[in-house]
Formats: sequence, C-alpha cells, structure tokens
Amino acid sequence: MFKATSQIRINYRDSVLSAGVAGSIYGGDRLPWVPLEDGDNFKPLESFDWQMHVYGRAKPSLREFAKASAYPFYEFSWKEKMKVAGMGRDSMYLIRPDGYVALANAGQDVEKIKYFVNQLKINK
Repeated sequence: MFKATSQIRINYRDSVLSAGVAGSIYGGDRLPWVPLEDGDNFKPLESFDWQMHVYGRAKPSLREFAKASAYPFYEFSWKEKMKVAGMGRDSMYLIRPDGYVALANAGQDVEKIKYFVNQLKINK
C-alpha cells in the first residue's frame, strides 16, 4: 500500500525523456535509494538539477564529458547493496531534476550520452 500511495511505482519509461537500461534500472524509472556510509545517494538530488551518477568506477572519457558539460557528477564506490537496488556496476545514470532516471547507460558510452542530451537540448 505504501508504494501505491507514495507513487514509487510510477515510471516514465515511454517518455521521450527516457532511454536505456543499466542493471534493472530503465530510463524513466525513479532512482533507487541506496544508503551509504556518509549518507545516501539522494543527497545530491537536493540541488534539483540534471546530474550524472556512476555506481562504481567512471571512465576518464565520461569524467571529461561531465566536466565539459558542467553536469554535477557523482561517483559512488560500488557496494553490493547497489546491485540489490538494481544498479549496474560501473553504469552511468543521467538523473532528471525530479529524481527520475533520464538515461541509463551500462557502458558509459559518451557518444550515446551526447546524442541523448543533444536531442533533448538539456545542455548545461
């Protein structure tokens, strides 16, 4: 009942603002909450901005893209609880200001990320 009333089950997988899959998380899904030693992965969402999350290790090319595009970039050290939450190890998630995943990309493919961002005109 909690999931129904809190609207956690709502997703936007069929939206033009949603693409890709990494782990069991699809573009359009709400970002899963993961507790961490120093807080949780929802703390960065307080900025209400487009941002990039990597759960595991980010490739240098992705770091460069994030820096050049000025997206807030967060790299979380991999924990088994991330897999339990549905994240793919070393996957990138472009998060919308409302906390939903816009793009899930298992390979950190910068060209696909650039294409997606350019199509939506969400450049920083």
